Amino acid sequence: MKSLFKDESADSMIIIIIATTILFFGLAYILLSYSLNTPIELMNSLISDGMVTAETSRMYDLTLDMWRASPFFVMLGLVLWCYERGKGTELSTTRYFEYLFLMIFGIYISIYLIYCFGLSMDGITANLDASLLTDVSADWDVASERGTLATIMYYFCLLPAFITSLLFIIHPILKQRETKYIYDGEDEEEMQFGDIELGQV
Repeated sequence: MKSLFKDESADSMIIIIIATTILFFGLAYILLSYSLNTPIELMNSLISDGMVTAETSRMYDLTLDMWRASPFFVMLGLVLWCYERGKGTELSTTRYFEYLFLMIFGIYISIYLIYCFGLSMDGITANLDASLLTDVSADWDVASERGTLATIMYYFCLLPAFITSLLFIIHPILKQRETKYIYDGEDEEEMQFGDIELGQV
């Protein structure tokens, strides 16, 4: 007889996954949120001193909002996983926790990417001679291009958070569609094989 932890077909496994998810993500959320207090305080002081641009501040707030919303992402992904598991879809618990870890890491790394690249870019810009950036003719004004490039850089830094969060939420659905495609293909092959055998008789 298989143990409860090894027998992933047992219905009780869903209860264990729910409890483990709440415990693991809860601890990770508390510890990582506490570690973000120092960079948040530094960012707030820099904003008060006028050393951070509005775009950097807005994007940094966006990553923090994603982190605050991550419990909702976890609940949504967990509900979809339990729903697909209840339908009989073969879903690996190991893969589930891998995606959960990736989502936590992706959001966390995006926060620090925005923090590091944003402060670096604002610091370099602030230390340049103002005439190099503003004292130009209208024909050579590239302020909009600089703003566009900065926005592209910020969204590139946000990619880990967006991609890993989306993958965690929808991976049960992707697995269900993959399983359905495989089963449909096997059924079709069996029907063709049966037709061949019938013809030979």
